[in-house]
Amino acid sequence: MHLPNKPFTQWTGADFLMVLKSLDKKTWIQVVSGGLIAAVLGYFIIYPAWFKRAGMKSLIAVTEGQIIKLQTLKRNERGWRDDKEKYLQYIHDVKQRLYLPGETALLLGKISKIAEQTGVSIVSSMPQDVASVQFPKPFDEKFKPELYDFVVEGGYHQLGQFISQIESSPKILRVENFRLSPLDDYRDRHMAKFTLSAVSLTESEAKAQKLK
Repeated sequence: MHLPNKPFTQWTGADFLMVLKSLDKKTWIQVVSGGLIAAVLGYFIIYPAWFKRAGMKSLIAVTEGQIIKLQTLKRNERGWRDDKEKYLQYIHDVKQRLYLPGETALLLGKISKIAEQTGVSIVSSMPQDVASVQFPKPFDEKFKPELYDFVVEGGYHQLGQFISQIESSPKILRVENFRLSPLDDYRDRHMAKFTLSAVSLTESEAKAQKLK
């Protein structure tokens, strides 16, 4: 092998070509073998050690996070099951307190009986047109609202007992838009106006409930 008579940093392209041309077969074999060995070492040892290691660390961190999340979900599973059972029982209890189709026809008679028991006089009662207050879809296929406007008279405490007994009914009844004003001729008596709302199951929903 013939080397130029100058420092390596001053070699030109022609100098490199001259050196390559002067290499014998044995030297070429050594150079190629050394390059192959370096490539093998880089691929099987250096690359996994320095590049794949970072990727593996990231994968391990993600896996550990997923394991922790799974363990947390497993610990909370029983609590979620208990909550689900409570919610299902609550829904069942609420549905039991809804009126069946046709039951609200007896509602005015029940209110009249409560008024008589508490010493309250019913001045007027009027069912509302509920076409404008239907439940949104799809609940309108299961539930039907019933609204009544009432005007009653009675003493302050009597009216309180009257409203309390209505809202403590086994079936769900709500007193809304309650307004109270004293009567001019009777200081101890008041007039109350309110809307009574009830919810009944539709015919199709009532039949579906019986089949369950």
